[in-house]
Amino acid sequence: MNTCFKKLIRKQDTHLTLAISRSERLMLTLRFLATGDSYHSLQYLFRIPVTTISRIIPEVCEAIFTVLKTDYLQTTNARNPSKTAKEVREQFKNYFVSKHGEVAWQYKYI
Repeated sequence: MNTCFKKLIRKQDTHLTLAISRSERLMLTLRFLATGDSYHSLQYLFRIPVTTISRIIPEVCEAIFTVLKTDYLQTTNARNPSKTAKEVREQFKNYFVSKHGEVAWQYKYI
């Protein structure tokens, strides 16, 4: 695991409770993202309360985005889209919209 990522998802133990480990927080989030399971089903699988799960998943997703955005994720400015973004937008428009309101792909399997 990346050291920067480890720092972002680390939580400290308190004198009352032990913090959920980084690896368990990551496993929980990856399981949610991979399967789409509900928080309630993850509660029984990981034995973590739903309220805690509802805080962990967004925190870890934010950490993943923060660490990976510069190397792997392309973000664009909505007001100034890149040339590639414009080309993709045009391809979607051509595929999904026609002049007559009918779309060719709708009749492909009929």
